[in-house]
Amino acid sequence: MLTIRQVAGLARVSVSTVERAVRRGELRAFKLGRATRIAAADARSWLTATPVQVQVRDTAAGAA
Repeated sequence: MLTIRQVAGLARVSVSTVERAVRRGELRAFKLGRATRIAAADARSWLTATPVQVQVRDTAAGAA
């Protein structure tokens, strides 16, 4: 069982991104008292199914 913060760390995204995925039903989670938990298998499925956007900075633009 993983916390939202742990899943965010593994995915290298913000906690709010993981919370949004849970609210949208993209990532299955359940409550244990006041804490939200995510099964490792569900986190793994979400990580492999989620497309990754990569931003590339142009380092040559600043060179003169």
